[in-house]
Amino acid sequence: MSKSDEINSVIAYLAQSLDKAQTIDELVWDLAKKCIANLNFEDCVIYLFDKENNKLYQKAALGPKNPKERVIANPIEIPLGKGIVGSVALNGISEMIGDTSKDHRYIIDDKKRYSELAVPIKFHDYVIGVIDSEHSKKDFFTKDHLHILTVIASFAGNKIREINQKESLKINASGQPSLLDKLKQFEQSENEHIILNTQARTYKLNKSDIIRAEADGNYCVVYTNSGLRIMLAKTLKNFEKEIASKQFIRPHKSHLVNSRYITSHVQNELFLTDNTCIQISVRKQVMIKRLLGIK
Repeated sequence: MSKSDEINSVIAYLAQSLDKAQTIDELVWDLAKKCIANLNFEDCVIYLFDKENNKLYQKAALGPKNPKERVIANPIEIPLGKGIVGSVALNGISEMIGDTSKDHRYIIDDKKRYSELAVPIKFHDYVIGVIDSEHSKKDFFTKDHLHILTVIASFAGNKIREINQKESLKINASGQPSLLDKLKQFEQSENEHIILNTQARTYKLNKSDIIRAEADGNYCVVYTNSGLRIMLAKTLKNFEKEIASKQFIRPHKSHLVNSRYITSHVQNELFLTDNTCIQISVRKQVMIKRLLGIK
């Protein structure tokens, strides 16, 4: 059997196993005990993201973290953006680390291991969990491992959506929102945020907290309500496309402004809450006045 056929065989078995799960708890434990176990990994932990606390919690495990039945030994929680798992959850991008001793983000759980593979579980484009595996050998994980875990994570995300849709059809006597409702609320909340990556760090900001952005050649500078000044390696035009919010207006080719922070309009100038004065270009004057309801 070729390597490709072997991978496809494993994926087919995993998909069939996951399809039987009726609850989220069953799903994550089946994922760890039935699916990941077939890959002969030393260790694997399934994290789910709690939006209210902005943290990832260990919900199922394989290996030393799972001493018996459906029990996790000394479960830990990881804040969004912290460690390798938190970074994957924040950015929604898988990471394969060959030597964790050279990665300052590495968080030791039950014991130190040298290889780590973390893959996001997504609901649409939003991360709702992470599959994380570690191994004692350096450079243990391969592109094939990454491919298989990526497919498994995709199955898991779709299955979570399916389970939640079934839950939403049940009568909830308590009047509390269903799991699907919570995920929809999470999705709506995520649409209100933007991820900004710089060489130094990654920022997750509420779009409404951004006062303005200013062009600086092929870069742009973002100013926030909390006093942050963030330099991005992208043009203002690209940043405007990325933020995709009707509350932002472009009074000048060099400026993007959050309309909620405009305090006044005098002739052809806008004044903002941070005491900035923005010139309105001639060709934008009519449009800006119309947007602001100025005659």
